[in-house]
Amino acid sequence: GGPDYYIRNGNNIFLFENKDIFMSAEVKESRNFEIIKNIIDNKLVKESGIPQIINNIKYILSKKYKFDNNYSENKCTIYPIIVTHRPEFDTPGLNLYLKYIFDKKLSELKEVNINIDKVKQLTLINIDTLIVFLNYLKNKKMSLNEIIDSYHANTNKEIKNVKDEDDLDIKKSRKMSSFYAYMNGFYVVDKKIDINKELKILRDENITLTDKLK
Repeated sequence: GGPDYYIRNGNNIFLFENKDIFMSAEVKESRNFEIIKNIIDNKLVKESGIPQIINNIKYILSKKYKFDNNYSENKCTIYPIIVTHRPEFDTPGLNLYLKYIFDKKLSELKEVNINIDKVKQLTLINIDTLIVFLNYLKNKKMSLNEIIDSYHANTNKEIKNVKDEDDLDIKKSRKMSSFYAYMNGFYVVDKKIDINKELKILRDENITLTDKLK
């Protein structure tokens, strides 16, 4: 089937796969890498999650979706996004593991002469993150594609040309942030987005809405 959610803003296409995956307490407390990895693979790698996104990318670049084909497949930029709902899927390193699998699957499209040059890196986002930054995006302070591009650009940087200890600490923080799901690390470190401020805005809006409903 089609993507869980699809947005095209000009030549930017956002592909969302929504995964409210349950992992039992028994599995989480097992501390057994193979058991946990099998759950992740079954839920996000083998049949759903990444395979769904890859298939949707293929359909978009082949212009097979009837609901939207008014774009140039050679000019559109595709942002593949997996939305998670539970904190265990924010575990450091999971995003990099999924990115590794995604890159392998994506390269298979290239082998059948599908141009994947404008497909962006896989991004893992917790649903709570999207809710927290709802106003930030709604008020157009920064677009979603700009935030994603900035996150990946900074967390992918190599640690080199270090000026001093402070510069080294900043670059180390950015590198460590690459192990975390989208925006859990880099934007907190660089203070590009004030999380406490965004939480207060969201909380105040909810209080106002609750008062109106009483």
